[in-house]
Amino acid sequence: MTSKPRAFPRRQISERITDPARIRALAHPVRLALLDHLGDVAEATATECAEAIGESPASCSFHLRTLEKYGFIERAESRGREKPWRVVS
Repeated sequence: MTSKPRAFPRRQISERITDPARIRALAHPVRLALLDHLGDVAEATATECAEAIGESPASCSFHLRTLEKYGFIERAESRGREKPWRVVS
């Protein structure tokens, strides 16, 4: 008898968020989708995120800057003209 492989979360979040402003930053479905996508990839630009979640690059750029403002993501090293984002470790 073989057992099914268990699904494990990609990462454990050990930070407890109590600041109401930071909680509100996570209350938007596009921002949650962006965090989920950035958790799956090492880094991505607003255009790459837009393709992955089905939003416009302008909308993703706005929401990525909001996530950066509240400390959830940061700019990764530029790749030429591209400006990728990554989850704060």
